Amino acid sequence: MLSLSSSPHVGQRHYLVPNVPTIRKTHFQRRTICRDNLSELITTHPKLSQSAERYLLSGLAPFEAILFDIDGTLCDSDPLHYYAFREMLQELGYNEGVPITEEFFIQKIAGKHNEELSRLLFPDWDLQKGLKFMDEKEAMFRRLAAEQLEPVNGLKRLCKWIDDCGLKRGAVTNAPRSNAELLLSVLGLSDYFQTVVVANDCDRAKPFPDPYLKGLQGLSARHNSCSSSWNASFGNYYQKS
Repeated sequence: MLSLSSSPHVGQRHYLVPNVPTIRKTHFQRRTICRDNLSELITTHPKLSQSAERYLLSGLAPFEAILFDIDGTLCDSDPLHYYAFREMLQELGYNEGVPITEEFFIQKIAGKHNEELSRLLFPDWDLQKGLKFMDEKEAMFRRLAAEQLEPVNGLKRLCKWIDDCGLKRGAVTNAPRSNAELLLSVLGLSDYFQTVVVANDCDRAKPFPDPYLKGLQGLSARHNSCSSSWNASFGNYYQKS
């Protein structure tokens, strides 16, 4: 691998990409979804004893199931998605050949499913042509992820806690199944989730609730006894501890 230069908007850890400028790892999506008082707890108590931690976690989770997103939650994959989009769109001459920015990626691309992105990025293209581009972009992303993806800090501990609590667990993502399977494999979680729902499994992808409802069905869980919103903050807690 060869790193020629550094890109702006840097973080502390680097992704090395063959024969191209280094893409530095950063948290693109800085949106925090908190349960009551969790952010204050993180700020005031960066270190907790194991007994205090167990008490905190048990208080946070009076439910029977957890539904996780994958990209950006189990792993910080957005820098690799951004890099793949940036390079391939520039090769097409998109935006008059000017590389897309991180801000453009966050506002227009991150979190959306491929059919929606095809229409948004290429409104004048035939849908099948746009989807072909998306397939090629996903293939590039998988090549990068297979070599460079890492779990978020604390993921192993969180998974152990979920096991200890006997909670049902599912993964719900807008990514293609090939991406989801690869990421879970790289993270060592191929057999961890009892159900995995991808965008193509439903008529409507996220942000519609259909994929989460399908995940609940797969887990035989009730919607009022499941969490799918606090995991991002929970990951932040573990990175602090």
